[in-house]
Formats: sequence, C-alpha cells, structure tokens
Amino acid sequence: MKSKDKWVTCYIELPNDGDVSDIDVATVELWHGSAFIILAEEHPIEVGDYDGDGVLDLMVKFGK
Repeated sequence: MKSKDKWVTCYIELPNDGDVSDIDVATVELWHGSAFIILAEEHPIEVGDYDGDGVLDLMVKFGK
C-alpha cells in the first residue's frame, strides 16, 4: 500500500470446479489479518488464465 500506484491488482482462482464468473465482485474485500481494508472496485474486472495453469482466474482491483 506504500507504492504510488493507483491500484492493487489481485487474481482469484477457485479450487476444484469453482467458477470465478459466479463471484459477486461487490462482495470481494481486502483484509489484513482481522482488519478490513477496502472493497474491490466493480470495474475493471476480467476473467482469464493469468498464471497459465489452465484454470480461470478473476482479476479484481482495489483502489487506494
């Protein structure tokens, strides 16, 4: 959070047969231990295989 970037980008990958397109982005939260930090931005989001493992990931961003 100390960087000067506008966003923190996260990639969510679900285990087993989970479908990342079922995730309600409005409910995605960033936590540090037991402390709530911020909700994910609803845009931009993107589904793709960012780590190349054949499993789809959901990219979300947290504004600073």
